[in-house]
Amino acid sequence: MQIFSPGKDGRKLRYNWLILASGTKWEGPLDVPFTESEAVTWLNEWRSTTAAAQDIVVGGGGSLGIELAGEIKHFYPNTNVTLVHAGHALISDIYPMKVRTFTLNALQDAGVNVILDDKVDVPREPYSSVTTRKGRTIRADLMIPSRGGRPNTAFIKTLDPLF
Repeated sequence: MQIFSPGKDGRKLRYNWLILASGTKWEGPLDVPFTESEAVTWLNEWRSTTAAAQDIVVGGGGSLGIELAGEIKHFYPNTNVTLVHAGHALISDIYPMKVRTFTLNALQDAGVNVILDDKVDVPREPYSSVTTRKGRTIRADLMIPSRGGRPNTAFIKTLDPLF
């Protein structure tokens, strides 16, 4: 049996197995604040930013990127929306190619530009375009990374080394 002291209050918890379910950390505009008031402010700011943008690039063609690109194009039909995905087809290969092709066609039919087999990084501000790793330049006054969440493990460095 181990003893874990989770906080500065000195309280100790006894356990045989400890599972740290630390959740996911999102990057960029998908890093929604935890408190309701901060989240509402964040949401209103991103609505305004998205509405003002003329050329939006979404980086990542998984389910999140597909949803973002499609929703943005739906609500702002005059906005140029480009989705850049590293794979040769959208979403992961766990899905049949038929589904992946249908998704690509649906986005393109909605007016979303899709670039496959390439990646894009978040540019330094200010910017008016982004350049893919293969050297393609895309006009962008807003770039939204949607590569998915990363494990929220930064806090582990603060734990007692004997833990």
